Amino acid sequence: MRKILLFLCIITTYSSMCQTISSDGIFPAGGYFSNGFAQISWTVGDAQTATIKSSDLILTQGFLQSNLTITGLNEFSKNENIEVSVFPNPVKDILNLEFSSKEETNLYFNLYTLDGKKIYEEKYNTSNHSAEIYFTTFQRGYYILKIFSEDLSFLKTYKILFQD
Repeated sequence: MRKILLFLCIITTYSSMCQTISSDGIFPAGGYFSNGFAQISWTVGDAQTATIKSSDLILTQGFLQSNLTITGLNEFSKNENIEVSVFPNPVKDILNLEFSSKEETNLYFNLYTLDGKKIYEEKYNTSNHSAEIYFTTFQRGYYILKIFSEDLSFLKTYKILFQD
């Protein structure tokens, strides 16, 4: 009888000290994606806990993506009638924009910080052929410049570095 009572006391004590870990959490942002080949979920606000590397894939838990680098930005659609040049990159003070079009049209230039905040928006007519964006009021760092036409037939994106 004593053995049974001792056994029950040990199990009761042990089970009262156990914790349950739930996969639920309260996070400021995140998401989930799934297709026929893979599933991925993410949250913003996690600390980096582990990194898994293979020959062609790096997966890091949390938001501290040490190897996350934007290496190129795509044109979403092409219009053979519009040409745009953006220089110099990196920018010291002034970003020069040169554009031409076979047909007169308006181009919209939007400048964003890397966190998605729009800090500059301007419309230029292609008959002007050039424009300038003054970076002297901005902080040093990377910016995204999106250029699109009124009918969205032309859309081009640039990664701009502003440094002194």
